[in-house]
Amino acid sequence: MAPKTTKVSLSLDTHAWQTAEAAARKAGISTSAWISKACVDKVVRDFRPEPRDPAADEAEALAEDAEYQASVTDHRRRGAQGAA
Repeated sequence: MAPKTTKVSLSLDTHAWQTAEAAARKAGISTSAWISKACVDKVVRDFRPEPRDPAADEAEALAEDAEYQASVTDHRRRGAQGAA
């Protein structure tokens, strides 16, 4: 099943758009799909939740970690499908 999409209008500088188009062609996917993947990759890489002390609230910390890992796994699965 394809991921749900939302139609938006963005303004990008010309170089960013040309770079995305070239990368998408090389990956064999649409520019929109490539930009979506790049956004998620950036969020996963740069905004991972800070490690927590499980002793403070072990159940909540474990649940957050499991949710994060499931999100990363899902993102990687969808990325692999898009590259196929």
